[in-house]
Amino acid sequence: MSNKKTKSTKKTSKTNKNKKTTKVSGKNTSVKKSPKKNVIPVLSKEAYRGLYFVISVLIVILAVLQMGFIGRFFDAFFKYLFGSFSYLIYIIIVATPIYYIMNKKLKTPAIIVVLLILVDFLFQLIYIGNSDNNLLGFNDIYNNRVSSYGGGLLSYYPVKFLIYLLSYYGSLLVIISAIITVIFLYFNINHRELVLRIKHHIVNAFDKNEYIEDTLDDYQEEDDIIYDEYNSSNINRENSNEQRYNKIKDKDLVVDIREFKEDDEFYDEEIVQRPSRKQTKLNKEHITVEDETVNEIVSEESYDNYQLPPVTLLNNPVKKQTITKGDVVEKSKILQSTFNNFGIEVKIVKAIVGPSITQFQILPTPGTKVSKIVNLSNDIALNLAAKDVRIEAPIPGKSLIGIEIPNTVNELVTMKEVFVNDEDNSPLSVALGKDVSGESIFTRIDKTPHLLIAGSTGSGKSVCVNTIITSILLKNKPDKVKLIMIDPKMVELSIYDGIPHLLTSVVTDPVKAADVLHKVVLEMENRYREFARARVRNMEGYNKIAAKDPDYKELPYIVVIIDELADLMMVSSKEVEESIARIAQKARAAGIHMIIATQRPSVDVITGVIKTNIPSRIAFAVSSSIDSRTILDKSGAETLLGKGDMLYLSADSSKPVRVQGAFLSDEEVEKVVDFVKSQSEAQYDPNMTPSEVSSQNGGSSAEDVDPLYKEVLLFIAKTQKASASLLQRRFKIGYNRAARIIDMLEEDGYIGPVDGSKPRKVFLEKEYAEDYE
Repeated sequence: MSNKKTKSTKKTSKTNKNKKTTKVSGKNTSVKKSPKKNVIPVLSKEAYRGLYFVISVLIVILAVLQMGFIGRFFDAFFKYLFGSFSYLIYIIIVATPIYYIMNKKLKTPAIIVVLLILVDFLFQLIYIGNSDNNLLGFNDIYNNRVSSYGGGLLSYYPVKFLIYLLSYYGSLLVIISAIITVIFLYFNINHRELVLRIKHHIVNAFDKNEYIEDTLDDYQEEDDIIYDEYNSSNINRENSNEQRYNKIKDKDLVVDIREFKEDDEFYDEEIVQRPSRKQTKLNKEHITVEDETVNEIVSEESYDNYQLPPVTLLNNPVKKQTITKGDVVEKSKILQSTFNNFGIEVKIVKAIVGPSITQFQILPTPGTKVSKIVNLSNDIALNLAAKDVRIEAPIPGKSLIGIEIPNTVNELVTMKEVFVNDEDNSPLSVALGKDVSGESIFTRIDKTPHLLIAGSTGSGKSVCVNTIITSILLKNKPDKVKLIMIDPKMVELSIYDGIPHLLTSVVTDPVKAADVLHKVVLEMENRYREFARARVRNMEGYNKIAAKDPDYKELPYIVVIIDELADLMMVSSKEVEESIARIAQKARAAGIHMIIATQRPSVDVITGVIKTNIPSRIAFAVSSSIDSRTILDKSGAETLLGKGDMLYLSADSSKPVRVQGAFLSDEEVEKVVDFVKSQSEAQYDPNMTPSEVSSQNGGSSAEDVDPLYKEVLLFIAKTQKASASLLQRRFKIGYNRAARIIDMLEEDGYIGPVDGSKPRKVFLEKEYAEDYE
């Protein structure tokens, strides 16, 4: 019987345990369901902020107006602690919840608290200095005499002790110095830079004092002349012109010249080499020149120890003043007299001296047609003995017309002085140069989203491409941005071969380049399939998910750089144009961007399909306005000066901006490339490596190539005709050999297939033969 009882008790205990476990599991299931209702923390946080605000306002109102027992209590409490300083405490109590309601975080609250305490000490010290110096006793505290003291009980005894140690004036000096130091710490002000800037402004103030007085007098006289000429009815225009021309001879016109970059701290080598706050955010691992040799090779797909190239690898800017105020005033007098000779009434408002040009901003009088001023560009160039004059009518955002005249001596803009001013944390923000006013100009490739660069030989196109590539290398590790370089000329981009940022080696064969572009299209399609799987719309959203979910791999940006589009279009225009069009239309969200450069801005190279999908463009100096319209859809590039002078048209702007491109020497490029190569080896992606198209087809491999192949290639480029009978007559060969050469040319993509009775199409341009000759 006892055994049966024990068995029954065991069974009941087991069932009870099972019941308990089911209850626990039931509780767990209920807990799992509870997060669906867990929306309270976000709302309660906002509710707490609002409640904090309401309570703060009520306490301040009750205390200030001393309403009832609670109001008198809070008023006595704050005055007991802070004295007269309590009114400022009331303002802070109300302002703090307002600041938090605006969803802002308070910057370094500890420093703010210290600053308030120091200000309280200053209140107390000033009050003690203006009253008796008797020390407060316990009876005074009990009788609430403390509330009548400037800083209250909180600061009275510390300040008294400080006066005992340092005297009154010593304490005043220490407290004020501490307040200034705390303010410097809060706003992160550099003492040395502040002293240098104050010194610079003081010196400029003395130099400009006399000039400002003359300027004000000239403004008044010019205004009087304009009012007299256009508001009175009996004035003769010819007498007016003669009067203004005589005035030009006697006195200088009103000209406001921008200050030259003469700050010592900018050109000081030590300060130029110091990384800015932006660069510190980009990479805290910037190193000095002594650490240039890095022996450690980064392991595959691991760039934790990779160090970005330091800015010290670039050359320092050269301190140089290209033009004086007297030169600008003299040009303005000639410009004013030119308009007067043609009977056009204008007023020169301002002159801005840029690196390569000076822009005179003129204000036409009412009734003057803008077209009359624009048509005088050749006459202005003749009178000023200038190479070219560009007129911007009107200046965007101003009711003024800009006349851009070349400087006698150009100022060299180095990449270093432009790059150190980049405050954008985007990995694809690249330096371009400086505008007319001397401000640094940058562009974000991910916002362009594709860029077309065109210009004649020697205008600065290749330097601009090198500047963009170097900006990417200076800001990004190899796992963040990948590059694909296509260089049919085989001389411009070969220096970058072997850097770890490349997905494949620099492609120089035009046929292989078409294959690489097709593989870029396939990569784009693969990325969009991954985006659909992750249910995101672009690469930024996908990388956010990849950072949290190990099932997804973070994707890098891909920048495709084509240095000479014309060579590709001559060999395989159809395939290249189709691939470029697809990439330009769809690749932005996939993180794939293109930079296309060419020195032949003709319509057969920059086709309508390519132009439509590449809104951002850079035009360097070209030979004619037709080429300028091909690049920018408007004239203007034919008046550029060359040597980096460019017009930059962004995707979000309707008018181009004139920029002096940053100069980057070959030695600087070599330094950056060597630094990058010293840390990591190139790891090419086999999916991006071009296949051996020619050898697979058997058309132009080393074994099967006919000795007359190259000669025939040049012949059909010249004549724009291709047939077996033509080759038989011209080269005196048999039909079989001629037909075999024609088949090779068709397989290599130089000529089209047979189309009935029509002649074969020749895809080579005549310039192809001229280049070889």
